[in-house]
Amino acid sequence: MGSRSVAPAVRAGGWSLILAALLFLGVFSYLAAKFDYPDVLDRPAGEVLPRLIALGDAGRAVWVLYGLVPLLLKIRHLSVPSEAFLMR
Repeated sequence: MGSRSVAPAVRAGGWSLILAALLFLGVFSYLAAKFDYPDVLDRPAGEVLPRLIALGDAGRAVWVLYGLVPLLLKIRHLSVPSEAFLMR
């Protein structure tokens, strides 16, 4: 594999890592501000579940996004063959 064909894959992998980090920061900040995450997880379910429901559709969308962020980390593994990083 030539260096020209690896460069776009490395760039895509790098951008996916940057995007994953930014999305994680955004999602975590939103949940911390609106839901007192992660401290809320130490409270009883009777207190947590009503707060979770009160987040509404926006809150559910944020939780889905939070669950999908790790998929961006896989792009690096799918886009760049590991031998591209070996020293020659």
